[in-house]
Amino acid sequence: MNEILNKEVEMTNNPSGHPEHPPHSYHQVVPSHTWTDDTFYPPLILPGQDPIPDPNFVRHFGRGRRRLSKNSKTNEVIECMQKVKIGNVHVYCPLEAFDFRVSVNCEFLCEFGGAVFVRAGIRRGGSSEG
Repeated sequence: MNEILNKEVEMTNNPSGHPEHPPHSYHQVVPSHTWTDDTFYPPLILPGQDPIPDPNFVRHFGRGRRRLSKNSKTNEVIECMQKVKIGNVHVYCPLEAFDFRVSVNCEFLCEFGGAVFVRAGIRRGGSSEG
């Protein structure tokens, strides 16, 4: 997967364009690589501070959990999100070397406090704005 991402970054940043698509029919892929420490918290349910505005959403999907992400090197807070899992889409590829899963989540900005556990993570990814 990393090779595929690197290839797309290279092609979309090439001034001559992507070999499979006409120029300006795609958005540039911008790579990112961050080292984070993620601390997990129970969901925020204090009156007036709930980041999830719709009670029907909570009834269907629950409240999820909060994640406070800090830069591992500077300890700077990157974000605090309340992340609620909606579901997974499993894509089976019988003719390929691997299958994959797409997780669908809703994320809500929130406050932080009351850690449950801490996980060190390395995130690699790319984004295409458009």
